[in-house]
Amino acid sequence: MFFTEQSMAGQIIWALLFFSFILFYPRFMMYKMISEIEVTAEMLEAYARKGIGLIAKVATEKGGYKGDPKPTIERTMDFFLIPPVDLDPYGILAKIEHLMDKTEDRLTGIVDTIAPEGDKVWKANTLSLIKGGIGLNMLAKIVRHYVEFVKKTKNLQIAMMVQMSLPLINR
Repeated sequence: MFFTEQSMAGQIIWALLFFSFILFYPRFMMYKMISEIEVTAEMLEAYARKGIGLIAKVATEKGGYKGDPKPTIERTMDFFLIPPVDLDPYGILAKIEHLMDKTEDRLTGIVDTIAPEGDKVWKANTLSLIKGGIGLNMLAKIVRHYVEFVKKTKNLQIAMMVQMSLPLINR
């Protein structure tokens, strides 16, 4: 009878509960979102590690690489391309084409290093695996960056934006 809605003590307790939920619910939401984003980041990092293992397996079994190709593959996974400045309207396509050609040459050279005895088809498969691995590694790094950024800033809006993108990222 003491904590009913009609008593003054009951109204004070309900008011305190209401304001405590207002204060603590955003923090709870933040920690929940951070944990969901972190699970996705760990999943993507695990996929990237599996990709490195798969590329190493293909390089040793089908490519005839002697030794452990994982250090070379791990260095390759950090490969990125800096696009040209698009303020220059003249010749931007030629610059992009040049960068794409050089990137292809560099990755083909890496494939020739880690799969020296592979035939043309297996080298093409290894090249595709490396390209996919680079993309997956980059995605994992971006999601990890957002996890650390949201943890540091405690910004609820950025956490919500990343959390809303998780289904697309997971797919």
